[in-house]
Amino acid sequence: MIFLSPTWDGKISLSGSTLNELCFWEDNISFLNSRRLLSLHSHYTRVCYSDASSTGCASYMLEFYNTISHKMWNVEEAQMSSSYRELKAISLGLESFLPLVKGHTIKWYTDNQSVSRIVEVGSMKEDLQRLALRIFSMCLLNCITLEV
Repeated sequence: MIFLSPTWDGKISLSGSTLNELCFWEDNISFLNSRRLLSLHSHYTRVCYSDASSTGCASYMLEFYNTISHKMWNVEEAQMSSSYRELKAISLGLESFLPLVKGHTIKWYTDNQSVSRIVEVGSMKEDLQRLALRIFSMCLLNCITLEV
């Protein structure tokens, strides 16, 4: 949008989603405190797996026997994109395992490469971005380092 401005100091209008993104960073940047949310090494203290289909999703944590999270999709969720369902599986699994993963470094396996990237950098699609922000917030508030 800046390139459309007639002058460098010209005013531009921002969309609602852009304003929401700016508010998110204004509210959360101080919490980062130079802490990386994504790991650069392979020293993981927790390993999780998740998968989603057109009917439901499940997540599993390797370190604890019988630590499983699962959900059947409602009609609306079942019609969402596969990336949405895979992201939702991570979000639901992370939320379910929260007491066991607080303060840990997690390696999370999914069979969707685009989901891995969305967790890392976000998405231009509003529904995917909303889930990515939910995952980001859970990690931030619970001192979790996550690599998908």
